[in-house]
Amino acid sequence: DVLNPSTYWVGNRCYRVLTHHIDTASAYNTYVEEDEYADEVADFLGAGEDEEQNHEFSVDKLTNGLYRTAWHVPNVYYAYLIGRRGDTRRRLELETGSKISIPQRGAGVAEEVVVTGPTVPKVRAGRLKVELLVEQARRKQPLTHFVSIPIAAPHTQQRFLQFKEAVLEQCSTSIGVCEELFQHPARLHLTLGVMALVDETERKLAIQIFRDAVEANARDIPDGLLRLHLRGLHYFRDDPHSVKVLYAGLQACDASSWPEGSSPHLPQQLQNFADNVSNSMIKAG
Repeated sequence: DVLNPSTYWVGNRCYRVLTHHIDTASAYNTYVEEDEYADEVADFLGAGEDEEQNHEFSVDKLTNGLYRTAWHVPNVYYAYLIGRRGDTRRRLELETGSKISIPQRGAGVAEEVVVTGPTVPKVRAGRLKVELLVEQARRKQPLTHFVSIPIAAPHTQQRFLQFKEAVLEQCSTSIGVCEELFQHPARLHLTLGVMALVDETERKLAIQIFRDAVEANARDIPDGLLRLHLRGLHYFRDDPHSVKVLYAGLQACDASSWPEGSSPHLPQQLQNFADNVSNSMIKAG
């Protein structure tokens, strides 16, 4: 949908998803795409070295007069950055006027990609290009973790078990309806977001960012307590025949606050908390 495209964050900048396809069948498949960010890189190259810009990474000046930035990139993405016979890396260096150093996998060195160049804008442009490419490759990785709020109240678990028993009894003759379809009651939760964390460094960083985000936004929930109802069943896809997951709807308990003729919505305090935590983790990559 060109009017409502998918987006992702790199640092404090938001970009729409590229429309090309990354072929993961071969680890060293050449990565070629239309340069949809030429204007972005041109801004970097045209900016003065002393001009104030809003960047969340530092660029250091070396003793030889060059500039340098380095950051952690999981080694599973090295193949995407190098390309077949180094074509992708050479193209990025040519486009940005910087040199991109990628460590060899299994070399026992720190997994840091280093970008050097004669000016700060060229170094920043090189890093931006690399980060965009990594984000595209990350979207092809399987999801490994999720952030959630547990629903551990005993009465909620008890009602869930009653619901489970009723479904198994009333749908006992239906094909595929069995006990294995239901989640364990101790694992009921509200999902805030899902992630693909491919190494230990990313996992530790995600934990720290999550803790900071919770601490910064916990005040949005007064007394740390909200009374909610789980009611009804919903699914994500339009075609019921392709549904793999059913989830319960979340509603506020205070029915007197609902506008007449409208459905109850998720309390704004919890919605704000969930959005802020999720956005903090998205912006951190």
